[in-house]
Amino acid sequence: STGVAHELNQPLSVIRMATENTLERMEEGNVDPNYLRGKLTRISNQIERASTIINHMRIFGRKSELTPSKVDLRKVVEDALSLFGEQLRLREIIIERDLPEACREVQGHAVQFEQVVLNLLGNARDAIEVNRQGPGEPRRIALKVEDTGLGDKIKVTVEDSGGGISESIINHIFEPFFTSKDPGKGTGLGLSISYGIICDWGGTIEAENKGNGACITITLPVV
Repeated sequence: STGVAHELNQPLSVIRMATENTLERMEEGNVDPNYLRGKLTRISNQIERASTIINHMRIFGRKSELTPSKVDLRKVVEDALSLFGEQLRLREIIIERDLPEACREVQGHAVQFEQVVLNLLGNARDAIEVNRQGPGEPRRIALKVEDTGLGDKIKVTVEDSGGGISESIINHIFEPFFTSKDPGKGTGLGLSISYGIICDWGGTIEAENKGNGACITITLPVV
């Protein structure tokens, strides 16, 4: 709870300062439209950041309320891509999908697993945007669901061309509120929540560097 309070205090402090500065300018009768626009934009961004933190914490709070069911991970991935695909297309990021015609089911909740996939796609998109490739180099995200029918695990991998994760932080990326993004750009909760969801259903989630990017691997036990 202390960590959540700290994270919420940051955007609230920015909002308070921006509001106080604007009120002072108004009292002086010196409100430039560009100045006002900049302050309002900053306030709006910080409200969005606070809202994101609260929504992420709601996911934590709902875990115990969810009734487990059998989930088709192939459909989860397809649903996530249908929601996120347009964002990637607009950024000219290619999606390479490798999905089986059918796969065995896992125990869990489809909405939670979809949130995990959306978090991973969002991180991959951001990495590609920050680490822009040179001319001719592909901007790509490869998403694969692997079920050989053997063993008791199903594997999901999300691989990107975003330059990879620094070795100095790769072992910390699933910790709550840890982020390598610029201040105000990320809550540091997405991967932590994803880690919690996967572990709650008996799975694992790991990160490694592969080729010219990062690769996140999820394994979940079949029903």
